[in-house]
Amino acid sequence: MKTALVLCGLAAACALPTAGSAQSASETQATAAGSAEPHRKASLFAPRGSRKARSAASAPEGSREDSRADAREEALVVPTPPPDMSDAVPLGMLPPLPLRDPAISERAAVQPVQHVEPLPPPRSIVVDSPSDAEPLPAGEYVRGEYVEGEFIEGGFLDGEIVDGEYVVDGEYVVDGQPYLDDGFDERIVGSIPAWEEAQVLGPAHGHPGRMCDARCRVHRYWGRVDYMYWWFSGAATPPLVTTSSAGTGRANAGILGLSTTRTLVGNADLGAGGASGGRVEFGRWFPERGNLGWHFAYSGIGEVEDHYRYDSAATDILARPFFSVEPGATGPNAELIAFPGELDGSVSVQHTASLDGFEFMFRKMLASGPRRRLQVVAGYQHNQLDDALSIRDFKRVTGGGGGLAVGSTLTEYDSFAADNRFHGAAIGVLASSRNRCWTIDMGMQLALGNTYTTVDIDGSTTSSVPLAGGGVSTSASSGGLLALGTNRGSYESDSLAMIPQLHIGVGYDLLPRLRLSVGYRFLYWSQVARAAEQIDPGLNLSQLDPAGLSGDPRPRYALRYADFWAQGINLGLDYRY
Repeated sequence: MKTALVLCGLAAACALPTAGSAQSASETQATAAGSAEPHRKASLFAPRGSRKARSAASAPEGSREDSRADAREEALVVPTPPPDMSDAVPLGMLPPLPLRDPAISERAAVQPVQHVEPLPPPRSIVVDSPSDAEPLPAGEYVRGEYVEGEFIEGGFLDGEIVDGEYVVDGEYVVDGQPYLDDGFDERIVGSIPAWEEAQVLGPAHGHPGRMCDARCRVHRYWGRVDYMYWWFSGAATPPLVTTSSAGTGRANAGILGLSTTRTLVGNADLGAGGASGGRVEFGRWFPERGNLGWHFAYSGIGEVEDHYRYDSAATDILARPFFSVEPGATGPNAELIAFPGELDGSVSVQHTASLDGFEFMFRKMLASGPRRRLQVVAGYQHNQLDDALSIRDFKRVTGGGGGLAVGSTLTEYDSFAADNRFHGAAIGVLASSRNRCWTIDMGMQLALGNTYTTVDIDGSTTSSVPLAGGGVSTSASSGGLLALGTNRGSYESDSLAMIPQLHIGVGYDLLPRLRLSVGYRFLYWSQVARAAEQIDPGLNLSQLDPAGLSGDPRPRYALRYADFWAQGINLGLDYRY
């Protein structure tokens, strides 16, 4: 029995190395199967009970035979081979698992997947005609440029929003209108929903084939208020008041053409002065109608006034000169107002002129860009020039020799007025150029139409004569000295006239929509009547006699036209919205 047991142990001992060789071959095959399984190593599959075998190896020599016997018994247990993992993916090559957003609701998680089309590649937008106008799509690249300090075809605003306004490079941007330096760049088009910010006007805006944006857009409304100070051209006036050197005899006092006579009023232009005024303008653009617009403007200049007054307290000799055409007394003559020892008196001359007008014009934007704009205007224009001249004298008899009783008084009044009304059609061109916050405006306008003129001539004389028994006899009659029965009345006439205008100004943007400007304006008006030029200095005083007029009926009315111009400076505020 014992012999049988020993033979079985020897057979098991001989079979153990063969199993180990098969195991080593299996490990070698697994290693060669692929380096994709680095975690599979032979050391992980050592025979069960190997820990005891290691303990037996370190035991004393006397107990080694017992350990070998135990090892032989454990070697009879065949180890289980590892599973086949040749197709496994290494952990390092696995993608990370997606993390679920806890904010996603259960309902959204079960919604069907929607088909999303890929974004189109970047492209350039080129539009050739207004019919192809469409809003600029967001997120596409478009080659643009800076013109007049603003974007063409949109762009990134390199700033932040402050009170609803963009600040770009330290400049304001409102309604898509930044002020930037000139240059060229490629910008990303932003959202431009409004027609007026994305319309295509081609050559009309000076950039054919390119899409317009806010730089080419004009504000729908604008208003302007100007303070004006203007100067008028004077009116040619005959001599109205004269004086003579001390010691001049009564027969020569105040007579024109003598070396002792000096003209105090007249023989020069009256009304060549200045006055303050104002101008208001309001208008609207219709960008959706091809940048058409209209405006209404009213301007008015206050009265340019000339006032002269002389009296005998300061000037001993005063006279009103005229040219006598009375038969038998033809030649220069004068009516005395003050003369030492005979007459005390005074004389005053007043001249006034005022100009106002209004216009209602339609506008068309021919070219619109941030740096330059060109417009044409056409419509109705009205102007009014009122001109008046009055002469008043008063004298009292202080001594004999004049044919009047001492103490008698005489007051004469002459009035000449000319009102001019122009009605016509006007056409003009307006141009502007801008550089950052500065703007230069220029404009020319020509109106052709009719001037309707009304001339009024009137006069009166009031006298008072002391009565011998006491009291005063007062009488009044029509007609003065230069306004008598032969020329008094109201006269009307029409004449073809033209009114060209010119203006130039410089503006500075105080705010993105508020502009301060200063400029110069000039106006010329042909065929106007001036009051002083309607005076006829020739008199035939025989018409004052009880027997009536004898000779040439003078003074007479003969309409005399003249040219008129006005010019001045203006200071204004322009608000756009």
